[in-house]
Amino acid sequence: MKKALSILLISIFILSVPGVTLDKAHADAAGTWMFDGSDCTTNQWGASTINYVIAKYPNGTQWQGAGQCYGYALHICDIFSKKQKEEHYKNLRFTKKNLLKKCKGVKAGTHLRVSTSPTDGGWGHSIVLLKVTNSKVYWTEANVRGYNNIRHYCASPETFINLYDFTHINYVIKNTAYRTPVSPKLDGERNTKGQYKLFWTKSNNTKEYKVYRSTSKKGKYKLVKTVPNDKFHYTDSTAKKGVRYYYKVKAVKNNGKVRSSGTVSYKRS
Repeated sequence: MKKALSILLISIFILSVPGVTLDKAHADAAGTWMFDGSDCTTNQWGASTINYVIAKYPNGTQWQGAGQCYGYALHICDIFSKKQKEEHYKNLRFTKKNLLKKCKGVKAGTHLRVSTSPTDGGWGHSIVLLKVTNSKVYWTEANVRGYNNIRHYCASPETFINLYDFTHINYVIKNTAYRTPVSPKLDGERNTKGQYKLFWTKSNNTKEYKVYRSTSKKGKYKLVKTVPNDKFHYTDSTAKKGVRYYYKVKAVKNNGKVRSSGTVSYKRS
């Protein structure tokens, strides 16, 4: 009994924000995190950015920035959004009907704020919507199933709403235009074979992408792959075990200019 009480008190302390104290079995049954950016949007920049976000902030890891769910939402929305439109509501219940009315068809990078208050979302939760349809909601968020945990998920609107104890939609900050940066953002993740898969965001007015690799961050980088301008990923299948590699991607513009990403590193174990 004492052990059970201790576990309960620890859980309450860690999951201090109401509405995000999800039971693990419930959350695992809620939907899937196995989706691709192209499942959410036909816009190449939007789709490539979703894959970049999933690679940079893997499902189940922790948000290290400030602001918990709100700070994470602001950061992710800023990656997506060039222009935004903010809509606040009073006494708008958090129901499927209202969710679809306010959010169906929104662009990836839309900020949804829900709480138990009909007018004030101060004590609530922030969610970044990636796609909303009559049958599916794709989203990303922090502070779930443990302090600052990150989740990328897809579920039905009914399941999405039932995951939370919140009763009202307080505001929606809609992404009305995607960014169109000239330099790609780069990150990667280990695949099931232990290989490193690079993801980068679409760069505007680009005819091709060139992937470079080095064994030293400031050393000489060798071209390992040229990728067409409608592809935004590359899997390194030649990396040797025990060696740390550094990668960068260069966008070759239609006018011949080249814009480089930052570097990421990976050591195959």
